[in-house]
Amino acid sequence: MQSKFANITNSPNEIVVNTKFNIEVGNLSSNFQICMPYAMIEPLRDLLANPINDSNHDQDGSWSRRMASELRQSEVELVAEFAQIPSRIAHVMGLKKATCYR
Repeated sequence: MQSKFANITNSPNEIVVNTKFNIEVGNLSSNFQICMPYAMIEPLRDLLANPINDSNHDQDGSWSRRMASELRQSEVELVAEFAQIPSRIAHVMGLKKATCYR
């Protein structure tokens, strides 16, 4: 899906932020995009532009544990293509319903 066609704002004139990511699991790699209205991230603009560089910020690891817990509970839609069968429309149109005998 192209993000420019996603209807995620009330007005076609609103700014939309589109960010691309690459995820790797084992030897497999894939890209995905997150698209959101600018109004959602504008309140965080200063924090995003000037991140906290304090290495002592998470001394006890509570933020890291909480983030890891949230990530473990996240739901992800996984779509897998198990087979690819090249065919012509004429062949598909000629297919008939199979009869199952038991």
